Amino acid sequence: MRGTMSESVVKFTLVVCSGLFVVGLGSARGDTITIFTASGTVSGVETLSGSVVIDTQTGTVPCANLFLLGLNFDTVSSGVISSDASGITVLPPGASNTIGVDFIQLVLPTPTLIGYAGGPLCSNTFLCDGGSVRTTFAQPASSNPPSFFPIPFHDVQLTPLASVPEPSSRVLVMIGLVIVGLSRLRASQRLPRQRQAMVNLFPSRRCSREGR
Repeated sequence: MRGTMSESVVKFTLVVCSGLFVVGLGSARGDTITIFTASGTVSGVETLSGSVVIDTQTGTVPCANLFLLGLNFDTVSSGVISSDASGITVLPPGASNTIGVDFIQLVLPTPTLIGYAGGPLCSNTFLCDGGSVRTTFAQPASSNPPSFFPIPFHDVQLTPLASVPEPSSRVLVMIGLVIVGLSRLRASQRLPRQRQAMVNLFPSRRCSREGR
């Protein structure tokens, strides 16, 4: 009786999990991580290279890896810097803020990075917000309080290289629940057979108890 009840509970759990899994497939949000290659020039001479990774579903920037003037920049912060532009600040490795360090300020001609597909960035040759904001390479200036000397980019572009779909964690959880349910169901079906096999191996013990 207990085995039958346990099997029923497992089957019910499996059906519920399967239903939730199907619902999860229908409502799950597939996050998309897009890798953009960066290119451009400062003062028409120095060349920018590297990549910027943007989650175009949430509008966030997980990471970047840029190279300019033989320097590496890989620490990222981002945010809206004007009514029609977004900024991505990329700092040297290990830096926590812009004080006393070189950094790159990428300025994108959009107030949000959600759905961003790449293209030219704000620069001397691609004006944004009336030319008031531009992508710059900033170097620390000798001043108190600390400030920086911005050098605007002549031109700069982000080109989509690849998109990597991320399955929703909700769907992954549902898959895990279905697998656990199947495993428990198989185990519950196998247990009575194992018990019967043990009884067949020791018939004398069973008979002796019945004899008592």
